[in-house]
Amino acid sequence: KGDGLHGDSFVRLKPNEQAIYSFIFSPMVSGESEGFLRFYNDKAGEYVYVLKLKATSPETEALPQFESIVGVKAYQTITISNPLERSVLLQVKCSDLDHFNLEDVGSDATLKFEPLETREIRVWFLPDDIGEVQTAQ
Repeated sequence: KGDGLHGDSFVRLKPNEQAIYSFIFSPMVSGESEGFLRFYNDKAGEYVYVLKLKATSPETEALPQFESIVGVKAYQTITISNPLERSVLLQVKCSDLDHFNLEDVGSDATLKFEPLETREIRVWFLPDDIGEVQTAQ
């Protein structure tokens, strides 16, 4: 159990059988937390393992520089994936909505991704000045 932990809810072993239990840690937010694994058998008892979990912030990915003439939108496509087996909501934020945004998505919009969904989204840039580099996050 724990935020971002995904794996089988139980493992059944025959006498003298061994198995490796695997799980996935796929957090949606950065930070530190705890989770645990619990194994129980009527004869052997209960074994609990506390998991110290640390999710780091993802690295910022810079897109190649847009180039366009003044007043004409230029587009690039980005790919976003939901690695989880549950739906997630991603909030869109941009520091310069006058010049950059996502096609068919309003400012401060929320995108819903179904479990394990991967989607291509078009980002647009609309220059309004010549020779000035415009950036956003």
